[in-house]
Amino acid sequence: AEDPRPGIPPPAPESPPLPAPGQPSRAPAEAAPLASATIARYRVGMVDRDAMARGREVFDPIAEQHCRLPGIDIGRMFGTEGLRVREKVYAFVVHNGSLVVKLPERRIGELVAAGGAGPMIMRGRPMREWAEVPLDTGTDRWQRLIDEARAFVDEITP
Repeated sequence: AEDPRPGIPPPAPESPPLPAPGQPSRAPAEAAPLASATIARYRVGMVDRDAMARGREVFDPIAEQHCRLPGIDIGRMFGTEGLRVREKVYAFVVHNGSLVVKLPERRIGELVAAGGAGPMIMRGRPMREWAEVPLDTGTDRWQRLIDEARAFVDEITP
């Protein structure tokens, strides 16, 4: 199959793939089996495919530019692919089509206070250095925030 995103390198291989629906993720003696319907709902029900595709339409050309820079590639995070500098993710599109970027905690506060961005929420709690930026804030804003996130993570990553 042809890569739907030419010019962007494939993600680095990481952990083994998820088990098929209905299959335990650990050895049978350790696993508490889940119903296939529960697993399918978790994998598919939370994804707005149209919104994610719209987000990728904006993100992918920016990612292609970033991947031309030294030390930048694509890797997996939170079930999606994102931009990485020296294997540390700094930007990706989540399942609702929004951009998520890693920035200093103070900067996240500024973005939230100004509107147009919110803290990324994981398991009910805000993540200190991650902001979620809706698609409707515009391509230029996404470009600037992705550039800012790359510079931040580049600075803090050995």
